[in-house]
Amino acid sequence: MSILPQILILSSDLKSRVDLTRILERLGQESITAPTLGKCREILVRKDVGLVFCDRDLEDGDYRDVLVMTACKFAKGKARVVLTYSLTEPHEYQQAKSFGVLDIIATPCRPADVEWMVILARRDACKGALASVESRKAALHRANL
Repeated sequence: MSILPQILILSSDLKSRVDLTRILERLGQESITAPTLGKCREILVRKDVGLVFCDRDLEDGDYRDVLVMTACKFAKGKARVVLTYSLTEPHEYQQAKSFGVLDIIATPCRPADVEWMVILARRDACKGALASVESRKAALHRANL
């Protein structure tokens, strides 16, 4: 059983979606795929997505639109976004990180990079779950005073 909720692969490129799906399957992780932001939004409303692998540029937007979607109240879970593309300028990495991406991995994606992103997202999910438990414990403690 995985601590991490669903993994979404958002890419306009079918080959990229298939390659990432295969890597995640070898890691024992199921994934959902989407080719557009519209489909991504539908998935985020219905599913508890914990991690999104997203191309920098999509047919109907870019990764910044995905960051906005994952932060919106309509999204069922709080997903971390991993940007998948080859950097051309070093400042692009810092810019993407400042916008809120978990990290950037080069395409074509290497299994070790994908696995590391899953580990980081699981760690964040554990921290979030622990904070939620601690918050509930504190609320119960205050109620019993």
